[in-house]
Amino acid sequence: MMYFFLDYKKDYKNSSRKKILFNWFVCNSELEIIDFALNFKESNILKFQKSLKKSKYLIGHNIFFLLKYIISYISKVNYNVRKKYIIDTATSSITIWKRYSMPNIQILYKWLEQISDKKDKYENQILNILCLSKYFFRLVLLKRIFLTDLNNLSYINQIIKKINVISNTTDRNYLKLNFKSTKQREIKENLKHKMWSKYFNIHNHSNYSILNSTIEIKTLLKKVRKYKMEAVGLTDLGNLMGTVKFLKYIKNYNKNFNLNIKPIIGCEFYLSTKNKKNIYSQILIAKNKIGYYNLIKLCSLSSLKLEFDEYPVITKNMIKSYSSGLIALSGDLNSEISNLILNNQIKESIKQMKWWLKVFKQDFYLEIFRHGEKYENKVNRIILKLAKKYSVDYIIQNNVFYLNKKDHKSLRILLSIKYGEKIDDNLIPEKHYINTSEYYLKSKDKIYNLFSDLPLGLKNLRKLKKKISRYNIKEIRNLPKYYFHDFKIDNNVKQPYEYFENKLLKKITYNHAKTKYKFLKGDLIKRLNFELRIIEKINYPGYFLIISELVKEAKKKGILVGPGRGSVVGSVVAYAIGLTKIDPIKYNLLFERFLTKSRISLPDIDIDFDDKGREEIIKLVLKKYGRTKVSQIITYGTLGAKSAIRDTARVLDFPFNEINRLSKLIPNLTLKQLFKSSNNQLKKILNIKDYEKVLVLKKQKKINVCFKKVIKVAMQIEGNIKNTGIHACGILISPYDIIEKIPINYSKAYDCLVTQYDKKNIEQIGLLKIDFLGLRTLSIIKKALKIINKKTNQIKDLNKISLEDKETIKLFKSGKTIGIFQYESFGMQKSLKKLIPNSFEDLIIMNALYRPGPFKNLNNFISIKNGKLYKSYSLQELEEYLKETNGIIVYQEQVMLISQYISNFNKTKADTLRHAISKKNKFLLTSMKTSFIEGGIKKGHLKKILEDIWFNWQNFASYAFNKSHSASYTFLSFQAAFLKSHFPAEYMTSVLSNNMQNIKEISILIRECKKMGLTLACPNINLSSYKFRLRKKRIIYGLSAIKGIGKASIKNLIKHRKKKKFLSILDIVKRVNLRLVNKKVLENLAYAGAFDEFKNTHRAQYFYKEYGSNIIEKFLQFGSKYQLLIKNRKHTLLKKIKDIEIKEPKMTKCKKWSILEKIKKEKEVLGFYISNHPLEKMKSKINKITNLTITKFKSKLELKKKRIICGVVTNIELRKSRRQRDYIVCTIEDASDNINFFLYGKMYSKYKHIVTFKQVLLITLIDNKILSIKKF
Repeated sequence: MMYFFLDYKKDYKNSSRKKILFNWFVCNSELEIIDFALNFKESNILKFQKSLKKSKYLIGHNIFFLLKYIISYISKVNYNVRKKYIIDTATSSITIWKRYSMPNIQILYKWLEQISDKKDKYENQILNILCLSKYFFRLVLLKRIFLTDLNNLSYINQIIKKINVISNTTDRNYLKLNFKSTKQREIKENLKHKMWSKYFNIHNHSNYSILNSTIEIKTLLKKVRKYKMEAVGLTDLGNLMGTVKFLKYIKNYNKNFNLNIKPIIGCEFYLSTKNKKNIYSQILIAKNKIGYYNLIKLCSLSSLKLEFDEYPVITKNMIKSYSSGLIALSGDLNSEISNLILNNQIKESIKQMKWWLKVFKQDFYLEIFRHGEKYENKVNRIILKLAKKYSVDYIIQNNVFYLNKKDHKSLRILLSIKYGEKIDDNLIPEKHYINTSEYYLKSKDKIYNLFSDLPLGLKNLRKLKKKISRYNIKEIRNLPKYYFHDFKIDNNVKQPYEYFENKLLKKITYNHAKTKYKFLKGDLIKRLNFELRIIEKINYPGYFLIISELVKEAKKKGILVGPGRGSVVGSVVAYAIGLTKIDPIKYNLLFERFLTKSRISLPDIDIDFDDKGREEIIKLVLKKYGRTKVSQIITYGTLGAKSAIRDTARVLDFPFNEINRLSKLIPNLTLKQLFKSSNNQLKKILNIKDYEKVLVLKKQKKINVCFKKVIKVAMQIEGNIKNTGIHACGILISPYDIIEKIPINYSKAYDCLVTQYDKKNIEQIGLLKIDFLGLRTLSIIKKALKIINKKTNQIKDLNKISLEDKETIKLFKSGKTIGIFQYESFGMQKSLKKLIPNSFEDLIIMNALYRPGPFKNLNNFISIKNGKLYKSYSLQELEEYLKETNGIIVYQEQVMLISQYISNFNKTKADTLRHAISKKNKFLLTSMKTSFIEGGIKKGHLKKILEDIWFNWQNFASYAFNKSHSASYTFLSFQAAFLKSHFPAEYMTSVLSNNMQNIKEISILIRECKKMGLTLACPNINLSSYKFRLRKKRIIYGLSAIKGIGKASIKNLIKHRKKKKFLSILDIVKRVNLRLVNKKVLENLAYAGAFDEFKNTHRAQYFYKEYGSNIIEKFLQFGSKYQLLIKNRKHTLLKKIKDIEIKEPKMTKCKKWSILEKIKKEKEVLGFYISNHPLEKMKSKINKITNLTITKFKSKLELKKKRIICGVVTNIELRKSRRQRDYIVCTIEDASDNINFFLYGKMYSKYKHIVTFKQVLLITLIDNKILSIKKF
């Protein structure tokens, strides 16, 4: 903070009138002279203005008069002092100084005459104004003046000492140094800046301190680079989640910007004391790799010791055990020592300090913080005394939870979200860092202003930095050892363990290859040897053996294992030992897509299991390798656009329902993309429906004040980590206890260890990650096989079915692929009908083409296949690689092979190219493009052709499948299609059972069943199971697919039904648990037709009201009383149930519901019509006008003839176009299918009154264009 002191002197010499000479200087709070001038000459006008502008306090004798005089005296001075604090030391004596007064001019001069030479006018004037400043600061010290920016007494004492030094006439050289020699002053300033440029911050918290910091690691390092800090720390709260990312970014920054930033890894632990009443913050940082591993152990053990619910705590005994390689810091106001000082327990604080000194010796540091907290000065004062008395080094530090001062509000929002508080509440008082706005990353100048009186603290900080060594946490690949069973290891052979793993893999591979291929010929042997050499070179035999054994164990336990996924399907070794089911030789699959000699990252061997089987296999792995060596992998949940808006609205106490409604309009974009992009930019990336929603949002932001404020705050917190979860498929297996190398958490919910590093960072530690995926399609196939083989064992091994099966190929040709993995979308069905696939290979290509990038070539491929277009090649030599795909690049492998041919890329470089294109790595792509084109030109190819090939690659490869993956998934789809074509009822029963919770999907599947001619029965209280079941060629509806009926209710019903089937609703209420099977459950069962089998009753009776209650309510009241009486029967004298007087209610006779009313209620609880359809009654009338069903209409769209269809309106959406014009999206359905239509412009105006919900319509169309609409 700058202070501007102004003084003057009257001069009558050499002038007919009096003249005023001005003396002024500007200083900071430590009285370091920033600017100085003896008088107000022309050359000093700009200097004066500049100094005046940057000062906050203007101080002087008669300063108001002086300022006015300056304006009138020199017209060039333009000054504005409205926002300044002006203190007149002459006139403010009574109001400000109270009984203390500033000395007048005469007293000042009298004092000056005693201490200085009268002849030296220059020094007199200097000393005059210094004297003024000295008295001013003394009054501040005596608390007669209070300045909000200067309230630290120790600072002011230092200032007065400096003034005294300057005022001492015996040291005239000091005066000359400060005021006469600008050059020397500059040297001093440079030395000061050089010294303080060595400052760096350790206490930095990133957004991995979940909901306690707004800082992203990347932005932290940008700021560190800007401030030119030589080191930076990361000390997140209770975890090490950001460590790998932190080290990776620093490494990249140092490399890309030629820097030498030293990373400091630490953690702010929660320390639990002996009495376990309190927890304190405790910072530990690693000075070497041993310390880093000890940090990991402490962090991991703390998560297993959740004594304070959310807080993972450590104890001093734990710290003592793992103190090697660590540096301990005393911490801020939340630390143990500071807390004891605040509670005036000085002796205890000394005792605890001695404990830390005993354990860490010279690696324990006291810390000084200056955040403007209420009791900070008291703690700092005592800590400095302790440091001096006990010779303990102290360091200066700043605790950082947000990057910029203005981000203080964002942190308050995050904390409010975390603790479920409103922003206006007294928010979490123990979280001290929300009380001031000083917890941001400060520049070195600001640190100097805060701590310039403590240079020793900076010196010690630099000493601490020297103790910290650089180390690499990346390890050599650490794979668990394979446990040998039948294979004997010769102990006399002195070879590493890997030697025997490799020997066993070779043996198993060749043995199984003989079974698979019958004859091992030259090319096959070459391929096997080539693959085995690569696998051996990168030390992967154990990996293959481990996966192979897990697959075998899964099959033994009856778990269905998938045919393989990803690039591993291209390995003949994997096929031979049973990891995959597709023959790579037969389908020309590329091993190099999976593995090359120089591949650095671990290739994944992902295994698919049925849903339940995945859980079983994880238990098997835990048992085999031990719970301490197996872990699941963490995921981080972030605040997305919608959740950021909703949470912000809740915290700011704004109308939540309205904000929530608007948040639902947000498409799949970030808030910054949404509100900072122009409408034209958004038009290009959004569909019409989403774009319309965006226009509504932007309009609301302009007119809705609450929404505008919410958006502003939500944009600041969006992207912050909100919670953690467990990866859906990743499993980590380690050869040693995981906490030796990776920090872990413990999940109570899953009773397992979970890594603190996510899947992206696991590989850098060198551990084995395996993806065990639960695939619903495998669950469907498993259930279908169980139903099929229940009576007769018709399918022994689905993997042995013929891939040329005519019925299955026919199903794909017809496009009837609803319920078939990867082929069930409407667009895919349509494309299959056009393609007319003749082979399994056609289906592999179709699977690969139906992706966002390659999709643009789909129609060309179909036209070439059907003889409508001719094949063409950019280079005729490419026919060898593109023949199977009709001259079109479809697979990633084709890119690799063509680059090898055209530009002489080796296999490794070809794989690097594929990786660069798929990941859109711009830096790598630029260099690869140059290499590709130069190599192609050398081989005699034209540059233009090469550039065209490159352009096509860039457009498609980022979305393309590798052929191996496409082949394996097509194989799985073919198996599903085989079951659907040969065992339709069994297969569809299984598909329905595996989609129980998705009513929209169920309705599509039910419609498909009807098209297939399958019989579907309504729910039946005595026949229906939890899921769908097949009984006498009828698919019985599953109870859990009925709305409002939970698992517990169904279990209770089935439990009692097993003993004896239900005879009536009276029988039900007597036997079941009425808390589980309540009114809502019984009503929905009745609506769905589950009680239709009860004799002499119909659905309307259950809802007929008599005396205010319907029959179900009466039966429930009876059931409650009945069950209570039965329960208490033992305590009564009555022995027989008939002796209990309780009147049974009877079914009241009433009129049956009409078919329309009956199926309407049915649809409410089932989501569709099952027993009948609204158009069934009108069928004969409709057939007179048209016999075209919606299904037939869809199949004949391309004929472009006038057609009439009839359907009932089941859904209507009113929308707005980009030009803000209304239009309708209408869904109509008949018994066969449903279809959507759009009504725009004139058609909307003409027919909007006709198109109403549940209205039956006759629509005349050509193709998909409506000509007219009539009511039926």
